[in-house]
Amino acid sequence: MPVAEPVIPMREVTVRDVLLNWRAAECDLHEVFGVDVEDRVLLQERSWRWLEVRLKDLINRGPRLGLALRAG
Repeated sequence: MPVAEPVIPMREVTVRDVLLNWRAAECDLHEVFGVDVEDRVLLQERSWRWLEVRLKDLINRGPRLGLALRAG
């Protein structure tokens, strides 16, 4: 039976943390959700909550953003 990896608790992530790692967030948004943050029409049609939900998901599992935030 495989042994589960221990869960490492992460400190609370702030908006500043995400903005400081925006390149990772931008790449993850595109790779995971197909979201082009340069698409102004799309982002104007979506709510802040829509973006927040996706960023929170990326913080927890994003290939780049989660790793960047855990590293530093």
